[in-house]
Formats: sequence, C-alpha cells, structure tokens
Amino acid sequence: MKFSIARKLRLSFLLITALFLCSSVVLYKLVSGVEHNANSLLNNDLPTVDISRSLQQSVQSSMSSVRAYMLLGADEQMANELKAELAKTIAAVDALLPTLESKLNADNYQKVAQQWQALIDEQNTIMTISHTEDNLPAHTLLLYDASPVAEVALDQLQSLL
Repeated sequence: MKFSIARKLRLSFLLITALFLCSSVVLYKLVSGVEHNANSLLNNDLPTVDISRSLQQSVQSSMSSVRAYMLLGADEQMANELKAELAKTIAAVDALLPTLESKLNADNYQKVAQQWQALIDEQNTIMTISHTEDNLPAHTLLLYDASPVAEVALDQLQSLL
C-alpha cells in the first residue's frame, strides 16, 4: 500500500496525538496517586507521628517525675510539687489520647490506652511505697536491727579499752 505524503503526515500526527493522550492519561493517574498519598501523609501519618512523639515525651516526663519523687520525695514541699507535675503530665496525655483514637484502629488504640493506664497505676504504686520502710528492707534492717547491735558492741569495746 502506497500512501500519499499528506496521508502519511496525517497518520503520523494521529499516532503522535494518540501517544500524547495515552501518556497524559497515565500521567494523570500517577499524579492522582501521588496527591492521594500526600493527603494521606499530611492528614493521617504526620499527625499520628506528632501525637506519638508527644506521648513518648510525656511518658518520659512522668518517669522523670517518679524518679525525682523517689529521690526527693521525703521533703513534703518537693513531694507535692512532683505530684502536681506528674498530675499535669497525666492530664495532658489524657487530653491527647482521644485525638489518637481517630488515627489508629480500635485494637491498637485499646492497647495504647491500656498500657497508659497500666503505667499510671504502676507509677502510683511506686510513689506510694517509695518512702516506706517496706521499700528499703536493707536500710530498715540497718537502722533498726544492725545499728543497735553495733552500738552495743561499740560500747562494749570502749568499756574494754
């Protein structure tokens, strides 16, 4: 088959136009996918990461408060300040958790909420027993059993000398 030059030009332009249309459709689908991924990233992933970082910082802050209470809680004023700081951290996380609920599925949110509640319970238990005699049995044994015996032994040694 012999085509005229005009017909060959029309066919080539038609072929180029079809290639441009096909590439435009493919490019549109790819750009739509990128836009969908970007929206998902901005609306779901980044807020979830931000909330989880805040949650992690709050957990670390509460653990620091508990450690400080264990060290400095014998002083009543310091103990009250540390308890208030811990309560503020717990309240901040309690306000933050509902925003995380919409970002996670129900099972993962339940696990996070249960772990947070378990952490609060354990911290309260630690703070309750941290300045009692039950917490430091070796220290209690030294103060109430070994010290009096040592004092008596020291008095006997002094009397012998």
